Amino acid sequence: MKKLIIFLLVTVLLTGCSKTTSEKDTTAQKDQTTENTKEGNTLDSLMEHYLISDIACRGEKLIILLVAFNNTEISPSKIVVADSKDYRILEEIDDDNYNTNASIVTVDDGFYIKRSTDFTVYDDKLKIIKQIDLDQFAIKFSTAAGSPAVSLSQDLKQMTYVNSEKNMLVLRNLETGIEKDIYQLSDSVGKIMNFDQLYICDGYIGFNGRYIYAEDFEILGSNAYGRINIETNQIDMFQKDGISSLFEDDHMLLVDVLRNDDEHGTKEAIIYDVNDNRSQTVKLKSSYNSYDMDFPKSDIVISYNDVGRNTAKLLLYQNGEEQICEDGIPKEVVEVGSCYDEKNKKLILFYTIPAGESSVKSEISEVDLS
Repeated sequence: MKKLIIFLLVTVLLTGCSKTTSEKDTTAQKDQTTENTKEGNTLDSLMEHYLISDIACRGEKLIILLVAFNNTEISPSKIVVADSKDYRILEEIDDDNYNTNASIVTVDDGFYIKRSTDFTVYDDKLKIIKQIDLDQFAIKFSTAAGSPAVSLSQDLKQMTYVNSEKNMLVLRNLETGIEKDIYQLSDSVGKIMNFDQLYICDGYIGFNGRYIYAEDFEILGSNAYGRINIETNQIDMFQKDGISSLFEDDHMLLVDVLRNDDEHGTKEAIIYDVNDNRSQTVKLKSSYNSYDMDFPKSDIVISYNDVGRNTAKLLLYQNGEEQICEDGIPKEVVEVGSCYDEKNKKLILFYTIPAGESSVKSEISEVDLS
């Protein structure tokens, strides 16, 4: 959700932006032995030409996805591995995809860039260890999520998605190709009619989606979240209107979708423990854009309030307490995201701010949570 917002905002600020590129990573996938170009480059030097699209923390390393704007003479995107303490670049490669709506997902042996056409899994040296072309599967597109609802297991052995030919949520063994039917989508009352986001956990598939809860709502339905037992196919489902979700360490954060003022939305988020089937309500400060949130750790919720109004501030929710981090982000940010560095107990924030009349730039800051 947030990825879409940033690039709508940035596109307005940057006139004449070029959005040409292929949906496939032709360079990195064809030649894994291409020499990395990290020598002499620093993250600051890269950010003179690129914006930060996403950052993830993996051990003592940061995985950084960069996107170029208004410059067709450089690679559309870059993938960088940097030291989490001093941001020193360790590895970097060019990526021919224009990764505007992509995000970084870490797995047991590496990470991949989640996008609508393919998953390319890299190790920490940026060597390709697995490629999954999503076009080879009959995957149903989710109009609500704006992309296919697909999830890989941490060991990269299983994938779950909605098979469009059977209208069925399936679990596919990526080593054998065998698929198990998990849930039949239906327009009947009380049944899920579409899955928008999916997450494979230990023994469960966490989800949010839409279901029919009364005869009079057979078209739009309502929003639901919950889990499905992979072995027994038993479903545990809960209702919450207008939601999107984020996932961290077998926990889902359910948040309101677009809310433009204090009179809309529930002004609360829900942390759902998929394994224990328990929900915890997080009361939110009532403010413009407080739906714009992150979930960097399973017990930490971040809310970026008033983004785009020159009064932005960072709110941190943990253990039922709200903390206002006055110095967390500049007030003028137009986009912001974060990840959590477990090793150094710090929140790493990346954000986009205006840089002149028709330009923007990315910066990074930290919040000590030790």
